[in-house]
Amino acid sequence: MKRSGAHPDAAQLALEARGDLGFWESWKLRRHLAECPSCDRELKLYAAAAEGLARRAAELPADLNWNRLAAEMKANIRLGLYAGEIVGGRESAPVRLTWRAALAIAAVTVLVISGWWLHVPKPDGALDAEPGIVLAAGEDGLELKEGGSALTLRHPDPEHVTWTVTAGGADARYVDAQSGQVTINKVYAE
Repeated sequence: MKRSGAHPDAAQLALEARGDLGFWESWKLRRHLAECPSCDRELKLYAAAAEGLARRAAELPADLNWNRLAAEMKANIRLGLYAGEIVGGRESAPVRLTWRAALAIAAVTVLVISGWWLHVPKPDGALDAEPGIVLAAGEDGLELKEGGSALTLRHPDPEHVTWTVTAGGADARYVDAQSGQVTINKVYAE
């Protein structure tokens, strides 16, 4: 029962019907039952159900091997626990961050940021200022830049072009869907 005057829940009535409720709770419940006929009627229904189950248990087969059933139940419980460990994993101890781990994390962070910074694209004006030849392959086509001049080989359908860029050159392969003509452009830089 939650508080005085409140009706007991089903679990308390079921425990009282089998005589499994604690002494103090049983005493409080009996006091309530003396004044509440609906709870008393429900308790009698639980008692009748428990008695029916006891009669059915007495009708079990005589050749029932309880030891075999107990062994099967233990095996199933172990299997379930093992499967739970596989699926859920075990709870591990909290990870402590040592100074060596912190140093390794800091070094990796500096390395990643440095790599990102070095690979950030430069503005177009910066490419013109660099000496030498620059090859680029992109949506506009193959582009060869030197100083302030540029040569661009464009394709009619840039979505269907296969681009290949190597250390010394760039290739673009294109197959025209209507004519079946293959166009291959190669640009080399020395």
